[in-house]
Amino acid sequence: AYAHPGHEFGFVLSGEVELVIDSTTYGLKTGDSFAFKSTLLHAFRNPGAERCQILWVNTTKPSEVRDGA
Repeated sequence: AYAHPGHEFGFVLSGEVELVIDSTTYGLKTGDSFAFKSTLLHAFRNPGAERCQILWVNTTKPSEVRDGA
């Protein structure tokens, strides 16, 4: 699990994913979405045999962006 500055948003395009945010596990499937502060400890895994596709967006403050990042 990891944490970092910013916010995250995602939309499950296909399959399923287990998303753990701050010790709580969320079971998500095709059509589900999520959003959370990236400063919360988080992790994810695909619990199924089917490929999982997620549109995942990470944001950060402009002052946190570094050259080459």
